[in-house]
Amino acid sequence: MKATVFIIEDNQENLYLAKFILESNGCHVRCANCGREALELAPGVHPDLMLLDVSLPDMDGCDVASALRQIAGFERIPILAFTAHAMPGDRERFLAAGCTGYIEKPIVPEVFMKDIERHLRTAPSPKEDNPRSRTVLVVDDMAETRYQLRVLLRSKGFEVLEAADGSEALKKAHEAMPDLIISDILMPSMDGFALCRACKKDPELKSVPFVFTQPHSLTRKTRNLH
Repeated sequence: MKATVFIIEDNQENLYLAKFILESNGCHVRCANCGREALELAPGVHPDLMLLDVSLPDMDGCDVASALRQIAGFERIPILAFTAHAMPGDRERFLAAGCTGYIEKPIVPEVFMKDIERHLRTAPSPKEDNPRSRTVLVVDDMAETRYQLRVLLRSKGFEVLEAADGSEALKKAHEAMPDLIISDILMPSMDGFALCRACKKDPELKSVPFVFTQPHSLTRKTRNLH
């Protein structure tokens, strides 16, 4: 499968050259021209690697890197700082913000692609058969129940997303594409049954395994109502 590289760069010449080199080497490329656009697009991009200009017009690149690391599933994706003027101490600042390394401008095509390939080889695959890289969406209107499941799942190495009802869960599922959905049945706004039906009718979510949690107080009569 082709690697997806997310380039965050406002200089159109650098953007065009980086995109051309990457696509010529079989990569799929997505682009953003500023920090805010990058943070809006990132959850839907699912990149294998990000190339981040540190001098953006609206945000400091290090702030963008820190914000990207807060997005579920982005904790270990390589982020390469892209800079023309690396000063003493900058490398440490980039790493502290969440960057994996950095690439200097101007782009030297042969060196550039070797750096990209090196970081792609060491990047963890989000869909490995390794439970430590998988994401579970927990849906329950009870904060205490979500907390208990979060603690249990994280102790087993899973990434955990949370939603308080079905409507919120659908939005988060589309943003992050979880590997499993665990849902309560009785919830406000959209209950678990409605959420499950919506997921199974959705082309992007229908293959995601769906598990119900069932409180002891849920009677046979209540279940038959659904």
